Amino acid sequence: MKAEKDIIKLASSIEVNEGTYEEYEGEVRGLQETLQELQTYLRELKAKCNDAQQAADNSKEDLDELKKELDGKEEQIQEFLKKQVRRWSSS
Repeated sequence: MKAEKDIIKLASSIEVNEGTYEEYEGEVRGLQETLQELQTYLRELKAKCNDAQQAADNSKEDLDELKKELDGKEEQIQEFLKKQVRRWSSS
């Protein structure tokens, strides 16, 4: 009799635990899916950051080239002005 009661209790406990296990298993699957989505999002975000950094580097290079060109033009203007001043002073 006692053994039968114990078996019934254990069977009931197993049923409850199986249900709980299935719930946890479902939660774990959901968390794994969320983790994969976040990993994908992070990879995409990292790629966008790399693209933005590359664009910033390219812009800096372009700006440096423009500055050099401007410096060269400024030197040409200064030389032109010096020649003009010499012409005016010698006239």
